[in-house]
Amino acid sequence: MSQIQDYIDALTEDFYCKFGYGAEYNDFVASLENLSDEEIKELCRKKNLIVGLEKKKVIKQVKK
Repeated sequence: MSQIQDYIDALTEDFYCKFGYGAEYNDFVASLENLSDEEIKELCRKKNLIVGLEKKKVIKQVKK
């Protein structure tokens, strides 16, 4: 899995948690395809989303 996929997964998970599935979710996922990798990373930073390996570390700490 590529690193950018981790960012996309974080964004789609965040959107789903707030709004659920539906036409808006599909539109959001489609809109991500129009963004560059850097724009996707910046969007994650702006939303303070935990991505990839950082997410795995946080999950480990919470389980302790």
